[in-house]
Amino acid sequence: MVSETVREFGCVDILVNNAGIHIPGNTQELLTADWDRVEDVNLKGPFLASKYAIPQLKKSEAGRIINIASVHAFGGGNGPTYASSKAGLVNLTRDIAVEVAADNITVNAICPGYIETPIQDYLTQQQIEDCKVKTPLPRLGTPRDIGRATVFFASQDAEWITGVALPVDGGWMAPVL
Repeated sequence: MVSETVREFGCVDILVNNAGIHIPGNTQELLTADWDRVEDVNLKGPFLASKYAIPQLKKSEAGRIINIASVHAFGGGNGPTYASSKAGLVNLTRDIAVEVAADNITVNAICPGYIETPIQDYLTQQQIEDCKVKTPLPRLGTPRDIGRATVFFASQDAEWITGVALPVDGGWMAPVL
């Protein structure tokens, strides 16, 4: 992926790790293969993409890595593998931020709340309505809400922000924390 991007465009300035899956189930229901699949997509994927993009980002005048985590990184209750993988991604964000700061690369995470995307398809309509009621700004977020935060982290306005996990959740976490 990185080699093809460099071949096509000549450089890599920004890496956005935005893949994520969820397989419902508790520790007794989840198969080990399900655990591995979620961890591979949600945590190992961003690790590998970052690993191979960093040498190119070091050549950039404004290298950025932006990881899409989740508000579930800050607590459990959404199944053991999803929350664990997103918490791991937040901590991976911080670790890589420290590693590459001297190279003028920033690394940040966006932690979406409940967003109108297919990952919500496992929820019932009642669960979706309950999420809206629990959100101070009572709606699901949109991909555009996350896109705006991503554009901010990619911009020069965020050039001195690194190692941050920004909730973009309509205030969902505000009454919790």
